[in-house]
Amino acid sequence: MNEIINITNGQNIIDVICDDFVGCLKIEKPVAYDKYELDSEQDSYKIFWLDADHKKIDELFNFKDVLIFGTDKEIKNEIYSFLNIFSSAQYKVLTQSWDLTNFDIHKDYFHIKDSTNYSYGYDSRFSLGPYNREPCNIMFTISVKNISQERVMFYKDLINKGIKPKIITTGYEDVVFILDGHHKLLAYQLSKIPAEIISITRLDDNSNEEWLNLFLDYQFMLSNGERDWIFENQKIGLLTDKTEKSLKYNAVLNTYLKEFEGHISTEVFNLLIESLQSDNEEEKLWGNKKIDILRERNFEDKRVFMFRNEKVVGIRINSKEEFDSLVEERLNNLDSNF
Repeated sequence: MNEIINITNGQNIIDVICDDFVGCLKIEKPVAYDKYELDSEQDSYKIFWLDADHKKIDELFNFKDVLIFGTDKEIKNEIYSFLNIFSSAQYKVLTQSWDLTNFDIHKDYFHIKDSTNYSYGYDSRFSLGPYNREPCNIMFTISVKNISQERVMFYKDLINKGIKPKIITTGYEDVVFILDGHHKLLAYQLSKIPAEIISITRLDDNSNEEWLNLFLDYQFMLSNGERDWIFENQKIGLLTDKTEKSLKYNAVLNTYLKEFEGHISTEVFNLLIESLQSDNEEEKLWGNKKIDILRERNFEDKRVFMFRNEKVVGIRINSKEEFDSLVEERLNNLDSNF
């Protein structure tokens, strides 16, 4: 199977969001996220987090035995149906045989005490060879304690008889998540033969709205520095309504404005100026409330740097008066390239 499939009325149950820092898998809610470690000396060092308390695929979609015994046509029809529980988007669906010795299979997660969460660190890498760009890290989305060795041996016996049950994955770049087939994958590994994979890859970019929905759900798992780094590098826009999403967004933004270290993001500062310049009174009120939060910062004890265009040289603000002057300057100079 090598298909490009457009889903126009997806149920938004399954999705993967990825930016330059975090990849997040959603199965009704954020289930797993994979992030670069900001403080690491190795750029490739990553942290993986899994919430094992989520609905499994067989609770959301019943493949029955199609992925084990089905014909190519039956499997294709089943995958088409399965994609309807994904978000509306364009997907590439590809059937491949993966030599599992080329992959890092991540399943031995560290259990975070008194929770359903698991975590560990690992080194990110791609498959070996200049022309082999298969993702190299395979992530379990269930904990090892939920693996049935009896079920693994059941699949191993089928594989040794020549039957090739299919495993379904989705992911991005160098990471794939197992959606269905943990026991099958372990059986293929024991049998030492290539695993039959149906990989589902989202082709179009995630919208800011989709990114924000996931970020607001998983941001509590990040350190303050990580949260701020992600938040300040995404321009979401003015959210002034009273929806749950807007209220959560503004709570995170307010926290950022109160607690950010060193410098305020250019994107965030420009967003506040944009709101003050708006003809919409509600947006202008929204901006004034955010500016008031900034004005409460103790500038004398903690200088704030506002960078121009990501450059190191910035503007030092040592007092509320200097801050007010900067805001006034920006409001009166709409073409200023701050």
